[in-house]
Amino acid sequence: MSYLLYILAICSWNHDFHMSKCEINYDTQDHALEIILHAFTDDLELAIEDRDSIKLRLYGEQEHEEADAILVDYLSGQLSCDIDGEPALWHFIGRESSEDLMSSLIYLEIPLSASPKEIYIDYPLLMSTYDDQKNLLQCRLDGKASGYELLQGKKHSYTWIVE
Repeated sequence: MSYLLYILAICSWNHDFHMSKCEINYDTQDHALEIILHAFTDDLELAIEDRDSIKLRLYGEQEHEEADAILVDYLSGQLSCDIDGEPALWHFIGRESSEDLMSSLIYLEIPLSASPKEIYIDYPLLMSTYDDQKNLLQCRLDGKASGYELLQGKKHSYTWIVE
C-alpha cells in the first residue's frame, strides 16, 4: 500500500520551477559534440501539446507512436549550434526517463570534421512556454568543465570559445 501512495505522490507532484540543463561535451577522440538535454517531461509534453495539439504521453503505455519524431521536430526549433560561423545539424541518438520519472534525458550528437574554435549555441527551450524558464548550459572539453551560462529572460544564446 505504501508503494502505491509513493507512486501516486510522484505522479501528481507538480514542480513550481522551470529549468532545464543542456550539457555539450566536445569529444576530441570521437570528433563530435555530444549533447545531453535534461528537462522536465511534463514541461516538454505541455509545450508540444500547446504547439501541435498532440499528447505525447512519454514513457507510458499510451505513448504516441510518433513520439520521437514529434520531439525531434520540436527540439529543432529549441536548440541550434553554429560551429566557426557555420550552421551545424545535430542528430537524435535517443532518450530515456530519469530515475525519478520526472525528467527526460535526450541524447544528440553533432559529428565534426575539424576541431572547432568557436561554438555559438542558441537554446531557448521552453522559454516561450514559461516566463520563468531558466536553461543551464554547460560546456565540456573531453569531459572537463570549459564554460557555462545560465540562460533566462531574453538571453537564450551563448558563444563558447573552445580552448
